[in-house]
Amino acid sequence: MQNTIEELESSNEELKASNEEIMSMNEELQSANEELETSKEELQSLNEELTTVNNQLREKVDELESAKDDMTNLLTSTDIATLFLAADHTIQRFTAMNARLYQLIPSNVGRPIDDIGVRVEDPELLGDIGTVPRRPQPASGSCTAKTAAGTCATPTLTAPPAIASRD
Repeated sequence: MQNTIEELESSNEELKASNEEIMSMNEELQSANEELETSKEELQSLNEELTTVNNQLREKVDELESAKDDMTNLLTSTDIATLFLAADHTIQRFTAMNARLYQLIPSNVGRPIDDIGVRVEDPELLGDIGTVPRRPQPASGSCTAKTAAGTCATPTLTAPPAIASRD
């Protein structure tokens, strides 16, 4: 009987130790659960902020698309040869009149204006283009251009410096 009591006490001690381990693990799990709940709330808050910013950006994109459409319609309807160049003199966009006058094609976008066989009889044109970003006033003048059909046109050239709100 003494042996049974000792075995019972030994089992009881082992159960107490196991119970303490389980209690300790339970506390750790509760702590981890609280941290996860806090992280979840923070992520939900961040998601709401991102949704708000995304909606604002979507509105801006819509405004920019509308402005781009308006600009395209304006340039198309005025039938004015307009050429947009980047600071490095690469073609950014051009109007249909430019395409007709100078045989520009969509694949010319991104190419330097110097590389395009623009048939403009004005040796100072490329030099004038180079000075435009440094001028407070537009560069302007007339030139003779040979069109794709071989006829001559005398367009008035105006090269205003680009004004960008990001500059």
